[in-house]
Amino acid sequence: IETYQPVARYIGFSGGTDSLATVHWMMENVPGCVALHCNTGIGIERTREFVRDTCRDYGWPLVEVRAKEDCGQDYDELVRERGFPGPDMHKKMYARLKERCIEKVVRDSKTHRMDKVLIATGIRHDESRIRAGYAGREINRRGAQVWVNPLYWWTGTDMHQYIKCHNLPKNPVSDTLGMSGECLC
Repeated sequence: IETYQPVARYIGFSGGTDSLATVHWMMENVPGCVALHCNTGIGIERTREFVRDTCRDYGWPLVEVRAKEDCGQDYDELVRERGFPGPDMHKKMYARLKERCIEKVVRDSKTHRMDKVLIATGIRHDESRIRAGYAGREINRRGAQVWVNPLYWWTGTDMHQYIKCHNLPKNPVSDTLGMSGECLC
């Protein structure tokens, strides 16, 4: 925060376990944060309800950006044009359904060309081989976006203990699927 002086501070809240712990930790430790939910339009509505209800119950400000309505990215239309996306299309779908939502929030938050916007995530080292490769990049800058992974070195056990210790509600979708259920990738 001292280095980049962000004009806004968002925390990605997908509705999954890691994002829940990250949102709570950030709200408790970093003033001026806002929860950010990227509504891809292809997730499970119960997850979106969980995000909205949790933010309301804790008094956390929430910005929900919808891929279709706010960014013009309709998954059904994309599938009709290009076919059903397989694993090789994950990056493209991410760019269309999430990244454009994030870019909209960043644009809407900036008042000057050089402004920076902080976006915190629940990415952790031991989640996957790909995310383990983020080591040493717990803070990444991409243009005006300053990405921060504050709990990167926490284990899954650390996350679950934190949630239990703070008596945080769990998303029933996440408990069942083992993921937030927002993008279903």
